[in-house]
Amino acid sequence: MQEIHRIVKGSLLSEGVQIPIHFGLIFSDMGQLTLDLFVQDDFNLSSLIENNNDEVWNTEYSLKCNSTEGDLLVIDRLSFSSIVPHESTIKMICYGKMVKTEERKVPVPEKPDKRERTVHFLILEGLKIRFTDITEKPRVRKGRKIESPFDWKRDHTSALLMVNKTPFNQVFYRSEGSTQITVEFDNESNGTLTHENFSEFKSDYRVTPLNRRP
Repeated sequence: MQEIHRIVKGSLLSEGVQIPIHFGLIFSDMGQLTLDLFVQDDFNLSSLIENNNDEVWNTEYSLKCNSTEGDLLVIDRLSFSSIVPHESTIKMICYGKMVKTEERKVPVPEKPDKRERTVHFLILEGLKIRFTDITEKPRVRKGRKIESPFDWKRDHTSALLMVNKTPFNQVFYRSEGSTQITVEFDNESNGTLTHENFSEFKSDYRVTPLNRRP
């Protein structure tokens, strides 16, 4: 005897009778199907036997249920071989056939990511630049700030990028120990630069030096 299916959420049906099944096992022995079924606890098996004793045993039933794989199973011409009311269990023999309808798995299309990707920075290689803006390094002695003309250096340049009348703040700086220039976009003020925006003018993005006055 071999177990061929496990079932869930089914109904055992005959004329005027519907028995809810919440779990079951289907076995095959040389092509003969037998079933071990577990009835929902709120169904009164004892009352069914007492009121329709002969009819219950002589009636053929059909079972409609789902397998644990999600397939629909329909088994006809089932007869009781054992009923144990206090355990809510039923054993049955099939004199008919079982029809299995496999679940058709419809592929679920992926939802496009509607979030706009933001450009936070660019890395520029080979750009030679002399920074114009100052970063102060405050010094404090005994809780008091010490003013000194030597506590600053020019280490970055702020610039405004205008694209179709939309301003984007950008800051040029060089990380310590690197020869590359980082262009950081301040997206919290003025415009927010997205990948879509940048792709529109990417080929035209360049840094042009200003001519110095004599």
